[in-house]
Amino acid sequence: QGVNRFDQFLVGTYFNAALLGIFYKAKDFNMMLTRMVSVTITKSLFPVFSKLQDDKEQFQKLFNQALTNVEIVSFAIFGVVAFSSEAAIGLVLGEQWLPMVPYFQVLCLFGVVYVQNSLFINVNNSLGKTRVVFRTNLVSASFRIVTLLLLVFTVENISPLWFIVVQIVFMILVSIYLNYFIKVKNGIDVTNVGRFINYGLVLVLITGVLFIGRYFETDNVYLEAIYKSSLFIIPYLGVSYFINKNSIVHLGFNKLISKWSN
Repeated sequence: QGVNRFDQFLVGTYFNAALLGIFYKAKDFNMMLTRMVSVTITKSLFPVFSKLQDDKEQFQKLFNQALTNVEIVSFAIFGVVAFSSEAAIGLVLGEQWLPMVPYFQVLCLFGVVYVQNSLFINVNNSLGKTRVVFRTNLVSASFRIVTLLLLVFTVENISPLWFIVVQIVFMILVSIYLNYFIKVKNGIDVTNVGRFINYGLVLVLITGVLFIGRYFETDNVYLEAIYKSSLFIIPYLGVSYFINKNSIVHLGFNKLISKWSN
C-alpha cells in the first residue's frame, strides 16, 4: 500500500494535478474490481489447503485445479473489462474520466497477476510460510521504489504508464519466486503446460481483437465494447474448454449441455 502511495506522490510531483487525478482514479477503480475478484475466487481455498497440507497428492491435485480455474476466470473477467472499459467508465464515472481508459486497460493485466498471486500467497500461508510471503513483498517493494526513482531521474518525458508497468513487472517477479518456493521447498509441482498455452492464447486473441477492431469503427462505444469483448471471450472460453478438462469452464459447459438435453 505504501508503494502505491509513493507512485501517486511521484505522479503528483512530476505531473499536473489533473493527471494525478486520472492516475489515482484508474488505480482505485481497478483495485476495487481486482480485490473483489480476488476475494471471491480465493477466500474459500485457504482452509481447504490447510487441511490438506500433510497430504501432498491431494494438495497437488487441488492446487492444479485451483490454479487452472483462477487463471481462466481472471483472464476472462479482466479481458472483457479491458475491452469494454471505455463504455463502462463513461457510463459509471462519466465522460470526464475517459482519459483514464488507457491506464485502466494496462492495469487489467495487473489485476490478472494480482489474483493469481493471491492464490500463491494462500498456498504458502496454508503451509505455514507466512514469513516468506512477507519478506518477498518487502524486498519487491524496496526494489520497486528504487526502480521508480531511477526512471524519474534518468528518463526524459516519462509517462505515468511506466509506473504501472513497473508495478506489473515486480508483481510478476513475486509470482515467479512464490512459484519457485512452492515447488522447491514444499515439493508441489507447479509446472503446467496448459498454463503456457493459456498465456499464448490470450496474447493471440488480444492481438487479433486489436487488429480486427480497426475495421469496425463506430461512434457507439457500447456496441464496440460488445463486439470486441465477444471477439475475445467466445474463442477464449471455447479453447479453454478443450485444453483444460478439469476447469470450471469445462464443468460449466457440461452442466449447460446436460440442462439443455433434459
